[in-house]
Amino acid sequence: MKPALSLSLLVICLAAPLSAQAKYAVSPVIATNNEGTSANAFPFTSTVQRRYMQVHSDLPNGAVRISAIGFRITATTIKPAGYRTLDMEMFMGRSRTWNTCSFYFDQNYLAPKTKVIKRKTFNFGPGIGASPGPSPFVTALELKLDAPYVRIPTFSVAWEIHMHSNVSGGSIGTIDADKANIVLGADSPYGTGCTATGRTAPVRHTVEIADIAGTLLLMFSASQCPANAPGILVLGTKKLDLKIPGLCTNLYTDLFLVTPIGIANANGDLNRDGTRWYYNAAGGAWLLPSIGAVTLYSQIMVFDAGQSGIKLAGSNGAMLTLPTSNTAKSVPVTRLFNNSGGVTEKMSALFTTSSVGYCLPTRFTYL
Repeated sequence: MKPALSLSLLVICLAAPLSAQAKYAVSPVIATNNEGTSANAFPFTSTVQRRYMQVHSDLPNGAVRISAIGFRITATTIKPAGYRTLDMEMFMGRSRTWNTCSFYFDQNYLAPKTKVIKRKTFNFGPGIGASPGPSPFVTALELKLDAPYVRIPTFSVAWEIHMHSNVSGGSIGTIDADKANIVLGADSPYGTGCTATGRTAPVRHTVEIADIAGTLLLMFSASQCPANAPGILVLGTKKLDLKIPGLCTNLYTDLFLVTPIGIANANGDLNRDGTRWYYNAAGGAWLLPSIGAVTLYSQIMVFDAGQSGIKLAGSNGAMLTLPTSNTAKSVPVTRLFNNSGGVTEKMSALFTTSSVGYCLPTRFTYL
């Protein structure tokens, strides 16, 4: 027996073909009549083969049938005349919210995603500029769905592009982007980690910290770990320098929270890629409501069978200075993208200033 459609969805499905005029909603809403405060090349003016996703949490309530999404360029007096030849496909689906999302692409979907544009090659652009901005949304910068996607009320919506190739045919303009108010925190190392088996330098622990309009982003990582070893995060409220018999380094904070934090790779990097803390970071990234301007302390312990005592290689301690939120401007959209691994990559890169609360303003056309 097939499940029955809800009354609201049934009304939408039956009435939409009779409607002569489409409606529009811009997300983030604040960008409807305002120029974005940034600009970005991903995914439309970059040649990198990648996945690109945006999670939108401020679409209008109600069941609607989305038929297209569109974009615009930044304010300009220049009239671009080029285009991009895109080989791409697109998916949509119900998703986690922008500030509870995962940085593993597929973990954001709350139900199987729907392919809304089959893989095809077509020209995209140019945009039409305006000065002062914002520039208009135009059909040349629009992605028309093969069939309408039914948006379920109360859920966030994710759209995801698999960009197989992107070839320039001249400038289409610079794509408009917007971001929330972001306040960075700081980490300060103290103490010294021990040198793990197979390494020549001590285990080094760092934390990236940002408050995005009241949402706290913490990115825990370590380098110089034993190869392919699981790690544990120790998070506390007190700064310690305590000798533990059998442990190769001191304990640098109290055990307020002890939790798994991922597995180091063959190079000894845990939730990072060498000096690039923004790659392979998804496993160590936390999103949670802001807790204000407080100080926390953290340390990483990684399993190390080569240690003579306790089989753990400990890092330095890190003092985490969390910032005060600036909630004057919220952008309830988050984007995910990868810069390597192509369209099968599972994990997004992650930046403190251009991932959470950052997006290309998107116009949803719906019936």
